[in-house]
Amino acid sequence: MLKIIHARQITDRGIVEGQTVTVDQGRFISDPGENADCEIIDARGAYLCPGFIDIHTHGMMGYDFMDSSEEAMENIARAHLRQGATTIIPTSLAGSREATMNFLEIFAKTDKHKDGRADMPCVHLEGPYFAPSQKGAQPEAYLRCPDPAEYGEILEKYGDLIGRWSAASELAGTEAFARACRQRGILVAYAHSDTDTDQAIEANRWGFTHYTHLYSCMSSVHRRQGRRYGGLVESAYLMEDTTAELITDGMHLPPALAELAYRCKGADKVCLITDSMRAAGLPEGEYVLGAKDSDHRVIVRDGVAWMPGFESFAGSVSSMSQVVRIAVQRCNIPLRDAVKMATKTPAEIMGLKNKGRIEAGYDADCLLLNEDLTPIFIMKNGKIVLDEREDSSCE
Repeated sequence: MLKIIHARQITDRGIVEGQTVTVDQGRFISDPGENADCEIIDARGAYLCPGFIDIHTHGMMGYDFMDSSEEAMENIARAHLRQGATTIIPTSLAGSREATMNFLEIFAKTDKHKDGRADMPCVHLEGPYFAPSQKGAQPEAYLRCPDPAEYGEILEKYGDLIGRWSAASELAGTEAFARACRQRGILVAYAHSDTDTDQAIEANRWGFTHYTHLYSCMSSVHRRQGRRYGGLVESAYLMEDTTAELITDGMHLPPALAELAYRCKGADKVCLITDSMRAAGLPEGEYVLGAKDSDHRVIVRDGVAWMPGFESFAGSVSSMSQVVRIAVQRCNIPLRDAVKMATKTPAEIMGLKNKGRIEAGYDADCLLLNEDLTPIFIMKNGKIVLDEREDSSCE
């Protein structure tokens, strides 16, 4: 049994001083009292919060999930955990049927809850059913309309491993695709799409309920023959029950737009993500997007990955602790809500039970943060991963 004492706990109500939390057998439990035999961790006034949850990441520290190897899966999960993300959702890139199946096959074989790595409860398929006009960094050669034979096989073999599937809702065949995913309990998300507001509202009836990296690679207000039409972005604000995610790396979105999304939809409906690629945590330079043998070259400069022409981004190089810090320091999002958007909200969006809260019965995933919101203590499932307190001796 273990107790963390003297913590400033970040809660939905704000910062609560002098908090104590107790951990036993990998879960938070009710306080057993002062006489219980416990190892003591003195937080000394550091911020205490649940472990961060990144529901959209492609890679980190030189590895990409599309490398389709257990080594890549394990090393990305290990790297994220060391940065404060105790749970991550591995995310694919648009590719061939074979590449997607390889990604899923390797994930099926990987230990998803091993000590020393972030938990990986399911995967996120980003593509390949996207609009070429909003491809962003997705390789255009692999973009296509939903094929019932293709997605039917994927759902049959690996449906239980897929937590979310992102697609462009305006493509031919998307209604049947969305309904098939919803029948399997898979979250269906708008992404890389040129749909207008009316089309998006119709797609919501088929099962689209989440917005993948809101603002990035999606339509907004536009003109056709002199008339203005709302785009996908505007539909996110009209449909209050939908959820969305933001890349608050300081580059993908101007702080004002991140603040607008937060103010309009609230911390219950918007979560923070990294959308990180393999260069996250590494020096600036040239890398590849997707599989390590890909020729999809990108350049990391000024804290973000760029396409070679420097006209569009190709993913972030941030960690969850960085996107939380930027949300607070530059996007005017209160600390309690920024933390909620990185913990409780993504857990609820993805239906992750026992994650995202410091409450009895929940997995003992938590962080101590310093004043700069950098993790100085990381625990996953009740086991200490990192302890960089000034005096880390236990009492």
